[in-house]
Amino acid sequence: MFTIIKQRFERTHIRESAHYESGQYIRTDFGHEGYITFEKINSKEYLIRADAELPGDLLQLATILDKVLKENQVNLIFEVYDRFNNLYASDKIKRE
Repeated sequence: MFTIIKQRFERTHIRESAHYESGQYIRTDFGHEGYITFEKINSKEYLIRADAELPGDLLQLATILDKVLKENQVNLIFEVYDRFNNLYASDKIKRE
């Protein structure tokens, strides 16, 4: 996963952490205040978490990430949460 992400996002690093299952995670910084992390949660899945100061920055990042992962035949499911940590939107559900 690191190689795929590093191809598109220059500021990508592997970091050490006691909070992640493998003891490491991938972090990419973008824009002024944005970041995205990739946590390996099992042998086939990563949990991707992103944050940005502006919603437009996050949307732009999601669009780029979706394209990069699809080009590398990696499946992706998007879930968007509001500031209260409630699921707001997902590829799997439609909100009214």
